[in-house]
Amino acid sequence: MLPETARLTALVLVAALLAPLATLAPTAGASEAPAFVVVAVVDTGINPYHADFSAATYPDLAVLEASGGFTKDPATWLPGYPGGVARLDLSLGAPSYAAAKAADKAVFDAIPMKSLRWIPGTKIIGVYDADNAAPLNAEADATHVLDDDGHGTLSASVGVGNQFGSCPRCLLVVVEGFSGLAWAASQPWIDVISNSWGSVGNLPTEIGEGTPEVTRAFAERGGTVLFAAGNGVENGYVVPESTWFSEKTGPGWVVTVGAFNRPAENVRVPVLGTGRPVHLLAQGVGVPGADPFHKTNAATHSGTSAATPIAAGVFGATLGAARDALDDARPGPRKVGPLRVAASGAPVPGSPALEDGLLSRAELAETVFLAARATNHGSLTFSPLSFPMMAAAARPLGEGWGWVGRETVADAVAILLGHAPHPAKPEARSFFMDDAFIRDARWGAWDKDGNGSRERALPSGLP
Repeated sequence: MLPETARLTALVLVAALLAPLATLAPTAGASEAPAFVVVAVVDTGINPYHADFSAATYPDLAVLEASGGFTKDPATWLPGYPGGVARLDLSLGAPSYAAAKAADKAVFDAIPMKSLRWIPGTKIIGVYDADNAAPLNAEADATHVLDDDGHGTLSASVGVGNQFGSCPRCLLVVVEGFSGLAWAASQPWIDVISNSWGSVGNLPTEIGEGTPEVTRAFAERGGTVLFAAGNGVENGYVVPESTWFSEKTGPGWVVTVGAFNRPAENVRVPVLGTGRPVHLLAQGVGVPGADPFHKTNAATHSGTSAATPIAAGVFGATLGAARDALDDARPGPRKVGPLRVAASGAPVPGSPALEDGLLSRAELAETVFLAARATNHGSLTFSPLSFPMMAAAARPLGEGWGWVGRETVADAVAILLGHAPHPAKPEARSFFMDDAFIRDARWGAWDKDGNGSRERALPSGLP
C-alpha cells in the first residue's frame, strides 16, 4: 500500500484537475450558511505545507469567508467543534519544504501525544498523534504529526485535497497512528473516516484498535467508515479472496473499497490483487496527489490505499450537497428524535431521501452506491467461493456496486435530490443482500437505518 516513488510535474496535473472543480461547487441551500463536512484520514501524518491543503487554494469561498480564511479557532465557526483546542502555528510561508520542516522542528517536538491541534492557514482543522509507535517503521514516525513516510499525505490529498481530492470542499482531520481510529470514531463532529491500512493480507493478525465495536458505534451514530480491501500480490503476498473475515473489512457497517485501473482509453479494469468482495472501486493506479516532501509538486499514489480516500471524498461531497439542500451547517452525525442521522434540516420537496428533512447513513450509502459506474473490463475469473448463491454474480463480486470518483459525484447529487431516477441495478442488489447476510452472520446485526433497532440481514432467496 505504499505510494509509488515517481514524481510528476505539478503544473500540468493541476491545470488538468482544476477544471472539474466547478462541477463540485456547493448546491445552493435555503440560506448562505456554508455546509461543513469533516473527513478524518487515519494514516502516517501530513505534509501541512503543501498547497493542496492551503487556505489560499481552498475552493469553497463561503466556507473560507465563514472561517476568516481559516485563521480563527474552528470552535468559533464550526458547530460542535470542541473549545480550547490549541493552534499549531507553522512556517507555511517558508521557501521550501525542507526549510519549513527545519524551522518548525521544535514545534513538532513539543506536540503532546494524544492531543488535538489545528493548523491556521490550512483546511486542516485537526491533527492528532495517536501513539507515535511507528505505524509502518521507526523512520516513518520520526516526527509528531508530520508525515515522514509519505503515505498519509497522498491519502489525504486524493481524498480531500484542494486540487487533487474528490471532495475539495471537505475539511480535514489528520490522525497519525492506526490506533487513532478509536479516537476519530469518538468525535461527534467527524462525518467520514478513511482507513488505507490493515492487516497484512487481511489475515487474522491485527494492527491498532480497528475493532468492530469501534466502527459499529460510529456507523450506528450516522457516520461512514471506509477501509481498504488490501493490495495482494503488489506487496509480495496474496490477499485471500474473501474480505469477510477481517475485522477491518468484514463487518457490514464498513464500506470496503477495492481498486481499478484504466490501462487503455475508456477501459476500466478491477485490480485482481484486491481482496474481494468489495462495496466499491476507485482509481488505484498512478493517482496524482500532493508530493509529501514538497510544497507544490505532485506525486502518485496507488493501490487500495489511494482508492479508499477517493471513495471517502465521494461520500463527503455527496453529504455536503445534502447539507446544502437541507440548509444544515453542522458537521457530524446526530440524533433527531429517535433517529440517528448523517444530516438534518428543512425538508426538500421532490427529493426521496430528503423530503423528511433527514438523511440517514443508509440513504447516503445507497446514493453513492447507485451512482457508481460499472467497469467495462469484460469477463474476469475469480476464485470459487463456498457460497453457491453467489456463483452467478461475477460482476458485483469483482467490482461491488461499481467505481466512484469525481466523475460520479454529480450523478449522486442528482439521485439524492430527485433530479434523476434511482438506477435499478438488480444484479448488485441481489448480490449485496446475500453479502449483507454473510457479513451479519459473521459479525452480528447492526442498526442499518439509525432507528435504534439492530436487525440481521436476510439472504435474497428468502421472502
